[in-house]
Amino acid sequence: FGCYPGAIVKALNDCFLQKGMAYTAIDATGMSTKEILAEGIDADMPVLYWVTHDLNPPALELCWTIKDTGRKVNWYKNLHCVLMTGYEEDTLDFINPGETTVRETVSRSLAMRRHAELGRRTVIVKKDY
Repeated sequence: FGCYPGAIVKALNDCFLQKGMAYTAIDATGMSTKEILAEGIDADMPVLYWVTHDLNPPALELCWTIKDTGRKVNWYKNLHCVLMTGYEEDTLDFINPGETTVRETVSRSLAMRRHAELGRRTVIVKKDY
């Protein structure tokens, strides 16, 4: 398994607070890619962007319901999180962690499709002014 934005936001914000760093991580799930680029990349801030391994179609592995809320959670066996670092009109640039960490440029439309299929999960780090 892995984690979704809520866990990442909490961990980052705890770290920023402990280290006295003037940053805040926000759960930007649901934002359009255009908004993500404007608020993250164009502001020179990191963006975590959920897609699938190799941008293959999502493969649902498990689904469960949270007792307290009744909310359904889907877990995809090829779920993957990348660090978005830039973009052009038709492409997105990622640092893709895995067995080896690689920088890659991918089709913007395909990455956006996979991102949407997985619920547009996103974390943006913002500088506190």
